[in-house]
Amino acid sequence: MDENKSYLPKPAEEKVKRGEFVDNSNDLRKDLNSYDQHMTNEHLNIGKSLDRHINLQEVTFSKINQIRQNNDAIRYNLAMNDFQKNRFFQDVNFFHSSSINNLNFKGIYIWKNESGNSIYYRLDSYGNRIKCNNDEEILKLFFPNHIKIYEKIEDVIIDNYPIFVRNLIPIIRDDVFYPLLNREWFFIQNIQYRNLFNSTVYTPLSINIPIQNTIKIEPIRNSTIETFIEYLVEDNDSFGILMKVLVNFHKSKFKSNYAFVLIGDENSIDIFINEIIKPLFSSKDEYFSTIDDKLLDKKVDAKIIEDKIFYHVKNLSEANLKSKRVRKLIFDIVRPNKITADNAILNNETYVWGELFITSSKNNPHPALEDIYSKCIVIKVKNLKTILKKMNIDKISLIENMQADLFNFSNLLASSNFFDIKQDVYKLQQKEEYINLRNMLNGIIYTNDLNKKIREFVIAIQYKKILFFNKILVENKELYDELLYNFEEDMIAQPILSEYFNIINDDIIFEENSYLLDILKQEYEMFKITPKDESKYNGKKRYKIF
Repeated sequence: MDENKSYLPKPAEEKVKRGEFVDNSNDLRKDLNSYDQHMTNEHLNIGKSLDRHINLQEVTFSKINQIRQNNDAIRYNLAMNDFQKNRFFQDVNFFHSSSINNLNFKGIYIWKNESGNSIYYRLDSYGNRIKCNNDEEILKLFFPNHIKIYEKIEDVIIDNYPIFVRNLIPIIRDDVFYPLLNREWFFIQNIQYRNLFNSTVYTPLSINIPIQNTIKIEPIRNSTIETFIEYLVEDNDSFGILMKVLVNFHKSKFKSNYAFVLIGDENSIDIFINEIIKPLFSSKDEYFSTIDDKLLDKKVDAKIIEDKIFYHVKNLSEANLKSKRVRKLIFDIVRPNKITADNAILNNETYVWGELFITSSKNNPHPALEDIYSKCIVIKVKNLKTILKKMNIDKISLIENMQADLFNFSNLLASSNFFDIKQDVYKLQQKEEYINLRNMLNGIIYTNDLNKKIREFVIAIQYKKILFFNKILVENKELYDELLYNFEEDMIAQPILSEYFNIINDDIIFEENSYLLDILKQEYEMFKITPKDESKYNGKKRYKIF
């Protein structure tokens, strides 16, 4: 029983405990109510927060849409502004170009120099450059039209007046001499230049031979100019190299780096230079440099050389031919250029274009050629009277026929192939004219062939070989009859010995009788005795034949 006492009910304690439970339940209820209130508040706060976030998103989205709409509007406006600007620029360019085209129609071209703001113009094709000093000079170019002048596009106000915009005119770096192109304005590496070289109508960059009925019209081979050149020289090799050089220069406008030394009659050479070379290749006298004693006195070497298409060293005095200056001048013309033509222009360096002809009818040019003699071609030319006789024509008719033949001859050159002349040079440098030039005297190169002709002439006189002189009968019967009379008296007329010799050899080899006498007196005894007045017949002193 004692063991079970502890299990007996205790009413008072239970009462107390039950009261505590009640109290605890109340607290729990309070806690639950508080929790519920808290959760309600939290839900309310979350709802409010969500509402705020939703409102913020809506506001943000609204602002984004507004910004997007604003951006679209801005882009549209910008696009419209770009379109309007482009249209404005196009309009300005069009109206400016129209003004420039009106100038060009009158032959006037205007440009700005690359090195500054200076404006230049020229009044006709390849004409002299003129500087515009003020707007009044520009306005005069457009007269009688009135224009408005603006500095740049943005300054332009488009109205009823034509416009001229300084910043739109072309920029030219410089005026240059450029025979490779047959146009006034050209580019090298995107840099524009003005060409000072105006090609002739006979030597454009390329010659188009007309086509008719699909058949190519070939140049007429019966060319007066070609025939003249053939008769001008003494052999086919000389004729061949002259023609090849003309063909090459006609095609390329580049010099050969050789000097062509023409020895003989000044009249023949003048026809070759003035009636063939100049009109074919040089539309202006300023492109052609005739280097004579007068020019050497007037100009410095740089001005003599620059911007020339041909050089003609003509009949210089002995003093000039022996001068260091002339020797260097010739050397500078013949020597190869160090750089290409385009690089010379881009770098503003000197470039030598022209072929060189050195001509002499009397004085020996050899001293001036010593530095370049391996690059010389020596050609003996015939007397003009001889050429005219062979062509059966007088001088004025020859010139007229040459002028009429220039197009035909230029087409002939254009239809030929480019030639390498090294072998031709080698052949001509084996000839006595080249080897013996240093012994030239009075325009005569003494060769074995000439000495042989002189010896045969003297022997024919000594033995009075009438048949040897038959050409004189054909040429001049009175002269022939006088010769026969003198032979009967064992005499020969002194003043006309060179005339006899020239007729027999179909050329005027000795322009002066004294030139032949100088040789005869040195070599043959009978000519060493000065004839006396008593020997005269028909007004001429005579040598005794023995």
